[in-house]
Amino acid sequence: MKKAHKTIESVYALEAICEEINNLVLQQKTSDAIALGYITESVRRVGNLQQISQRMLSII
Repeated sequence: MKKAHKTIESVYALEAICEEINNLVLQQKTSDAIALGYITESVRRVGNLQQISQRMLSII
């Protein structure tokens, strides 16, 4: 259970970092901003999937 809690906390931190990156991306040229935005969103989704996996494992 402690690992699941730690994972959830790390996902919150990851989301905060992704949000900061997205704010910085808005200051870039359009083509660069689009590419960086996609990368950041993918990283955020991976973090969310990790959180879901941890929750499912704790249930099983």
